Amino acid sequence: MRKLRPNGPPRERSTPSQPTSPKAGSVITYSSKPVVTIAGTTPIRSAIETMNTRGFRRIPVVNPGNGRLEGVVTARDILDFFGGSGRGLVERKLGGNLLSAFNSPVSSVMRTDIVSIGYNEHIREAIRRMSEKKLGGLPVVDSERRVVGILTERDVILKLSHRLPDKTMGEVMTVGLITVSSTSTVGLAVEKMLRYGFRRLPVLEGGKVVGMITMRSILRYFGGADDWLLQDVLSLPVTRLSFSEFGGASPGTKLSEAVDIMRDRDIGALLVTGLDFELLGIITERDVFDIVAKTFL
Repeated sequence: MRKLRPNGPPRERSTPSQPTSPKAGSVITYSSKPVVTIAGTTPIRSAIETMNTRGFRRIPVVNPGNGRLEGVVTARDILDFFGGSGRGLVERKLGGNLLSAFNSPVSSVMRTDIVSIGYNEHIREAIRRMSEKKLGGLPVVDSERRVVGILTERDVILKLSHRLPDKTMGEVMTVGLITVSSTSTVGLAVEKMLRYGFRRLPVLEGGKVVGMITMRSILRYFGGADDWLLQDVLSLPVTRLSFSEFGGASPGTKLSEAVDIMRDRDIGALLVTGLDFELLGIITERDVFDIVAKTFL
């Protein structure tokens, strides 16, 4: 694995200004900490490496001098840069050279219209913001907007799983899925993810499930392809990417069991399949989060 560049490496910050006795139900008691942050000058390459090694989908971007929140970069932002709205820029100004694109600063792709949450606000308010804005995570900040943690869908699901109803996958799964075939290109998969707002797509061959392509698997591949041209990578078949995040369950699997499987295997979704591996539906972390959210809102 390449070492991170010295001009803005991710770092685990100390957690400033947290109360010694947080309020009952405060966000900080549910959030992940210490949090990994990066500076706006950090190369996109380093952000990808951190996402790949840590399994993150989002990283807060802070002022390296005072730790104050300046933006957030997500896996979706990076994929949009390479395969969506930023693709023309990469091909036109950088000749499609991935190495040049990887060395661009995170500030060129990060979001600055940030939704955050104060560390002592109630978890109910955090869930409301994530639900209304359809966000997968919120930076948790102190009174000076220094990042002290991050609250993700997974944090909410795992720490509030006791609120899950006694239902099966068949009762709560999403059906009518957007998919790609085993002969589809990476570029088509990226296009569909960005167009429909999905983090993952089932891969089918002959009508049966053979895998799942995810934003994380695409970023892992991008991370080792810096001597390629962008078009070459986007033209690859999806079967060149790892399907290690693929997990399946039957319609009769309890929702609580599905959450345990996703936690134990560190995956963000389970496909629901029939006896012959025909695709019936999917349950994602977002689906489970929405179910938990309804018990609060």
